[in-house]
Amino acid sequence: MLEYMILIGVVLIGGTAMNAIGVNAAWLVLPILICTIPSVYAFISGAPYLPTDISTLLKMLKLAQIRPGEKVCDLGCGDGRLLRAAADLGAQTEGFELSIFLFLLARLHGNGNIHYKNFWNADVSYADVIFIYQQPRAMNRIEKHIWPNLKSGCRVIVNTFPFPNLEPALTDGHVYRYEKS
Repeated sequence: MLEYMILIGVVLIGGTAMNAIGVNAAWLVLPILICTIPSVYAFISGAPYLPTDISTLLKMLKLAQIRPGEKVCDLGCGDGRLLRAAADLGAQTEGFELSIFLFLLARLHGNGNIHYKNFWNADVSYADVIFIYQQPRAMNRIEKHIWPNLKSGCRVIVNTFPFPNLEPALTDGHVYRYEKS
């Protein structure tokens, strides 16, 4: 939603400015399309951007039991709010985001390494804690392709959509904690 509001603003302001200097505003279409393709892919293959509310964020942090120096990853970090909160607890954080607008917003807010990258191509086997908010179809794929490679003791904190075939160690409402043995 945020991306589309930004796009509308860019088109309106940029189009007006371009017309004022005699450049056809249609040239805005190509860069906008290039920037939105990864966002559309992220929406289709994973989950739409829905900012984590403070109540859910606190539940996720409570279940994660982050200790200073631990390595925390967020698969689809959005605006980076979970990573900022984990960094405030002393964690080394790393996030992955495919939406260029959310990536830039997360980078703007700092705290950790934010990558404009598909997490499916990332090695997160080193993580002590992983945060995930993805749709059920992606959760099934994560369970099959990422879960087996996680190190023993890794805590995976899932918002809303649980793994289809794993039993959570702890739950708090719609937040689930899984522990890799």
